[in-house]
Amino acid sequence: MNRSPRTCRRWRRRLKSSSDAALASILPTSRCSASPSASPPRCNRRRIASTRSKTATNQPLPSLRIELMLPDDILFAPVRQQGDLIRTKKLSPVELTDAYLDRLDKFGPKLGAVVTITADLAKKEAKAAADEIAGGKYRGPLHGIPYGVKDLIATKGIPTTWGAEPYRNQVFDYDATVVTKLRQAGAVLVAKLAMVELAGGFGYGH
Repeated sequence: MNRSPRTCRRWRRRLKSSSDAALASILPTSRCSASPSASPPRCNRRRIASTRSKTATNQPLPSLRIELMLPDDILFAPVRQQGDLIRTKKLSPVELTDAYLDRLDKFGPKLGAVVTITADLAKKEAKAAADEIAGGKYRGPLHGIPYGVKDLIATKGIPTTWGAEPYRNQVFDYDATVVTKLRQAGAVLVAKLAMVELAGGFGYGH
């Protein structure tokens, strides 16, 4: 997916001061350059909603919710590199989480890989992580990093279906140990992921 020069320059400025050479190479220069003969780049922003009536005449312009999409190079970067960006405050856990939630909503149903998107919880945990980091409390390399767990794993207050229809509405009042440890590390739960029924281990491609 092509990214506008403005978006790429923005992220290269964020990466420029990093001491990690591998981190600084996340955005290849060739993807950020624009050919002089090319048509003007389109702004990499998506208009999400507009409430303006076609018949309105003397109405004020409506407010639009504009989302700046993160480059794929950031979204597909290794966790260690994302963690470095968060630690050095070049990337916010909130914007990273929002970007993944957007992709889950867009591609999850098509791929059949997602059972539950935990958007409200994810936004709450991402905001908490951002506030802690801004206040000087950094828990470690998973702080502010979004993740998903298979729907075999217990999550408090969130359906855990084990991939089986009879357990569609099953909800536990506790978290599995792995979820507890990830939360303690500051990671952000964004989704419960699809699995074969009762972890049968066959006939599933994800």
